[in-house]
Amino acid sequence: MLNWKKQCSNINGFNGLYEEMTSGNGLYILDDVQMPDTCGNAICTIEFRYYDEHHVSIRCVEAPVNYTGSCPQIGRWLSSGTADFDSFDDMKDFLLKFRTDCVPEGEPVSNEAPCSTGNQTESGANPPRMKYDRDSLTIPEPYKGFVKLDKDKLLLDLTSEIFGQKDVLEMIAHLVYIFLGSKGKDRPLSIFLYGSSGTGKTETAIQLVDMINRQLPREAQRYIYRDIDCTHYTHEGDISRLTGAAPGFVGHDEDGPFAVTEDNPYVIYGINEIEKAHAEIATALMEAMDTGRMATNGKTLSNGKAYYDLSNCILIFTSNISVDDKKNLGFMSSDVATEPQQEEPENLSTPLKIIQLSNAAKEKLAEAGAFRKEVLGRMDAVLKFNKLSGEAIIQICVKCIEKLATKKSKLYITEIDTPILQEFINVVANNSSGSFGARNPKQYANSYFGDAFVRFSWNHPDYTHIKVSGTLNDIHIEEVNE
Repeated sequence: MLNWKKQCSNINGFNGLYEEMTSGNGLYILDDVQMPDTCGNAICTIEFRYYDEHHVSIRCVEAPVNYTGSCPQIGRWLSSGTADFDSFDDMKDFLLKFRTDCVPEGEPVSNEAPCSTGNQTESGANPPRMKYDRDSLTIPEPYKGFVKLDKDKLLLDLTSEIFGQKDVLEMIAHLVYIFLGSKGKDRPLSIFLYGSSGTGKTETAIQLVDMINRQLPREAQRYIYRDIDCTHYTHEGDISRLTGAAPGFVGHDEDGPFAVTEDNPYVIYGINEIEKAHAEIATALMEAMDTGRMATNGKTLSNGKAYYDLSNCILIFTSNISVDDKKNLGFMSSDVATEPQQEEPENLSTPLKIIQLSNAAKEKLAEAGAFRKEVLGRMDAVLKFNKLSGEAIIQICVKCIEKLATKKSKLYITEIDTPILQEFINVVANNSSGSFGARNPKQYANSYFGDAFVRFSWNHPDYTHIKVSGTLNDIHIEEVNE
């Protein structure tokens, strides 16, 4: 049995709590927790939930719990059951309140009174000396510009969100691990992902941001994601929208997608459908991949330079290239594009797999005229995303329903009956044309389950545990007491 007051008083234990919350699916549960005397020594289950760096929560499953202490914030939590915070540090400050929480002597609990201990001093009297635990205080090490990632954790986090691509994700995790761990960066990490639409290429770039930020030191600046849709850069004149218009020209004051690096140099760019970009875009991006600099087209930045520094960025290029793709734009040369079949070498280390698969893909894509050799040559890796297997489709369908309930309606699905889940999988599979994509399940989940989840959430507290049953035409939702 855990002593809650002692747990909240252990400052060194908060690092372990943060690691537990950010691992796995973001949920960490403490069972058989003995609450302090201000809570009547009740035995409770405490759930810690990590959504992202700007949203964490703590829930007391047994709430409401009778509270006789002096801290209104604690009282509100034990009454409602759930407290949300904008950061882990805010939640940590809340938990530390239990160290000094006490039962007021001869005074009723006030919702307006702050947490307080000790005696009040009259005006003019000597103020009490502040007490603190000097042995528990440390000075944080300065951020050195490189990160020692846990590669296995990064891979585990990615595979919990992206299904059916474990081998490719293992290689991506290795590349990111090496890049972020390097002390001297002079160019961005450039990865080219190709394969059928809806297999998770762009989603991988988006998820990388969150997965990396989970492991960054607190004092480190966070990565952000920016999307570059190459269908908007198909003409020669579009280069000005990428780098910014030259001084004196229309649009000079409008920032391009790389301007954000002036304030935050840590950006993951998803450069999508790259085969549709104009050749001028190719030239500009090649320079960035080569030198780590993107010219500003004559504009002088606040640091006095005329280029954006991309040396700390990760560029994820994507393409839906297939044997039927006959477009001849920008990155492509004159021949018809064909899709190289990438077979993974067996019994090779991850670095050798990356080299062999990338070299084979570069040669085949160049020979087929799919992409210019000088563009492919600057990619750190060229990797293929496979068509989704049946098992991956099931995992994606389950994840879509679960995320829809949690994010849109703030409901936790603890159980879903097999018949309705199977019916949903059948609908998704039967309505997929051509190669299966992961976009359809999200749309179908919202169409079939969205209304039922929203209506149920109106009359129930946030994060109520539910069971889903019935049929797609008659969905039943019931609350589950756990």
